[in-house]
Amino acid sequence: MHTGLELYPSAVEATTDFKVTILPCVVTTYTPPTDLSFTYAVGQGHRSISWSFAQVPCSYEATYTAKLVDGTSLPSFMKVAAREPYFSINTKEASSADHYQIEVTATLDNTLYLSAEDGVFNPLDPFDPDNPDLAQVFSNSFTIDVTLIEPPAGFVVPRNTEPYFVPKPHDLEFNAGEAFEHSFGKAFDLEIHNVTVEVDFGEARKFASFSSLTNSILVQPNATDISDVLVYNVKITLTDDAGADVDGPGVTEYKIKLSVNDPLIADKQLRDKNEVYQKYGKFVYDL
Repeated sequence: MHTGLELYPSAVEATTDFKVTILPCVVTTYTPPTDLSFTYAVGQGHRSISWSFAQVPCSYEATYTAKLVDGTSLPSFMKVAAREPYFSINTKEASSADHYQIEVTATLDNTLYLSAEDGVFNPLDPFDPDNPDLAQVFSNSFTIDVTLIEPPAGFVVPRNTEPYFVPKPHDLEFNAGEAFEHSFGKAFDLEIHNVTVEVDFGEARKFASFSSLTNSILVQPNATDISDVLVYNVKITLTDDAGADVDGPGVTEYKIKLSVNDPLIADKQLRDKNEVYQKYGKFVYDL
């Protein structure tokens, strides 16, 4: 901190260095949603549901895992996104018609910001002497009941279905002047065809690019400035390489918005919400 002494001309100006430590937000409750249920007709294509856990008073992100309630792995036609609250299903096999109970478990990221003296610990290992209190590891579960029914009489199961992302692409935002990267993850195709991903950035093409290696939107540092603050429309197209013998290629289009924010306004909103304290945990600032 630098203190000016303009009003005291006889004083000597001084500069003092000090550290400010912001401790992690302490979770008091972490509550799962009520159990969910839905019915899926075999052959109707990709379907998905989402949910939310309630945590007080923090806003940590979480890792999600899933298994059948009997402890076995999910069938290959069901998927849960590892870092977003998102479950999806896609099958056209009539033999998969059945009732499934799925247990979804979410584990908060709060322990990532609790450091031992040596900075190394395994929060899930009760024998690690450097562990924080295991009571600080917040994990909770709920159940999804899924009933798969056979297609109705006369329904023709398609020979080829559209490729898709898990989770479904959503709107994105970043601050002008900053680097930005977001991966959509792997593109899935029920028939295991090769999938091509194309992105039409529209007016955002002047600063944004797409990496087909990681299926990521990329913005380089300082590629944007205050003149680029705007909401841009982006179209993402997935196309598989199925031939005409199986009804031609499957195509899926996603439309999202890419927002470039004014960093001064975004910084004020961040300070107003105190998200640096609540979401990102412990920081030590050298001032």
